[in-house]
Amino acid sequence: TLVGNSNTSGVSFLWQPQNANSNSVTVLAAGSYSLSVTDPVNGCTTNTLVAVLQNTTVPNIVANVSNSLNCIQSTANLSGSSITTGVNYNWFSAVSGPVNQPTITVNLPGSYSLSVVNPMNSCSSTTVLTVTQNTTLPTVWASASNSLNCQFNAATLNAISTDTAVSFAWNGGALNNVADPAIVNLPGTYSVSATNTLTGCQSYTVISVLQNTTA
Repeated sequence: TLVGNSNTSGVSFLWQPQNANSNSVTVLAAGSYSLSVTDPVNGCTTNTLVAVLQNTTVPNIVANVSNSLNCIQSTANLSGSSITTGVNYNWFSAVSGPVNQPTITVNLPGSYSLSVVNPMNSCSSTTVLTVTQNTTLPTVWASASNSLNCQFNAATLNAISTDTAVSFAWNGGALNNVADPAIVNLPGTYSVSATNTLTGCQSYTVISVLQNTTA
């Protein structure tokens, strides 16, 4: 809204290009607007120009997620930044209300929206980050090469998985986190764990080694 004033009483106002006979006028676009003030007593007119500027530049926005969620990392940090000074940050998601800070910590997968608002012109920028989760357990099967008997006094335990990046550890009897394959010479129950080295998720299975030394 542009407003004109005069110390001279009884003057008339004319805004151009609106051709508005009022001391105030509302404009919707940037540009130059002229105001004519006329004294009806002597017919003298004074003119002035008013420049209306426009700033609709949206703020810069950068957002990053620190990591995916898995069996090792149950939380992730979402961080926002902007080279535009003085902006306000607002994080939104379907599972949580707005958080008015540049960095938040989340523990659920999904989409998170960051809005950055420049208070100088009320213009905003928005971006969306997706937090993924992988807590799938690796597959694992175990087998023994043979039973223990008078011919074979030892057996080899083997573990297999259809997953990649898996490490195995055998336990039971004299075994204590022994890498695959493991060799045993006593009957009993042995367990093997399969750990996905990328996500930390683990699966377990057991196998029994039998012995028959009856003459």
